[in-house]
Amino acid sequence: MTLRAALVLLLWPAMACADICSDLRDLVDHAEGGDFQISQIEIAAGTPECSVSQDERGGRTTLCFWTFAYRDTAATTAFERLDQDVRRCFSDATILPADSTVNHPDSYQLRRYQRGRLVISVSLKDKAALSQSLVFLRIDRQ
Repeated sequence: MTLRAALVLLLWPAMACADICSDLRDLVDHAEGGDFQISQIEIAAGTPECSVSQDERGGRTTLCFWTFAYRDTAATTAFERLDQDVRRCFSDATILPADSTVNHPDSYQLRRYQRGRLVISVSLKDKAALSQSLVFLRIDRQ
C-alpha cells in the first residue's frame, strides 16, 4: 500500500472515480493499522510531507499535506477536489462539525467526517507568515 491514495486525488480529471476510491480505502486501511509506505509520486504541488503517529491511548493519526504558494487557486482546487472525493468515496460517513482549534492561520477551512472509529479531515490553511497555503488530509483512529 502506498500514499498514492492521497496524491491521486489531486489528479482527479485524469483518473477514474473507482481508482480514487480504491486508493482512499487503502489509505484508510493503513490508518486502521495496515502497512504504510511513502512512494516517490510527484504531483503539481510536489511530494507531500507525511507522517504517522500514535498516542498513549492507542490512537493513530495519518497526516499528509501539500504546500502551495500563499492563496494560490491551485490550493483551493486541490482542497475542494479532495473533499469531494472523500465525500463520494465514503458516502456512509457522518459529517462532523468543524473543530475550531487551529494554530493561527490567516484563513482556515475544515471538513470532517466520521466513519466508525475513524475521523477523516480535509483542510486548507493560508499562512501569510510562511507565504504558504497548505492542504491537509488527516485520518485519526480513535
